Amino acid sequence: MHDDRDSHPAAAVWLRFRDGQIVLTVTAGPTLSVIAAGSMHTVLESLQHEPATPAELEAAIACIEDVLMPAVRHLPAAAELYCAEPSLQTLAHLVAAGALPVRLDTGRVERLFNDLADIAYGMPAARLGLPTARDFTAALLVLREVLHHGGFAAVTLMPTEPPSTLA
Repeated sequence: MHDDRDSHPAAAVWLRFRDGQIVLTVTAGPTLSVIAAGSMHTVLESLQHEPATPAELEAAIACIEDVLMPAVRHLPAAAELYCAEPSLQTLAHLVAAGALPVRLDTGRVERLFNDLADIAYGMPAARLGLPTARDFTAALLVLREVLHHGGFAAVTLMPTEPPSTLA
């Protein structure tokens, strides 16, 4: 696979959901770029039930991977991933009593997603304490895929985005 990533050690990538779109905003020094990474509407269309069914999770994964793979090729190789999306700040309540910022490594996010899959296969959601709302399921799935395909070691959940990424 061709990978035309730059190498900027001070780069930050912000995962954002804006107007139904998945957006990766990259800041590297004074440079800001915005990369379209798919549609949350399309992901949500795959998730018809609360909790999602196993088939719906698979369809949503396939949906996001198709548009995410070309987008992540444009990310800097040495970047940190951040997110201030309210739909994902719920994760801070699950792992850190709501304290933000909180850093979640890829393995922790994967375990949370596996818990969501366990719920899809019939585990009572209350036992795992994980929300089953469609918007949370979609956001966690997108985060998992960005971490995995973007090659990030972790995500830092923040209370707000810095003004420089809101362009």
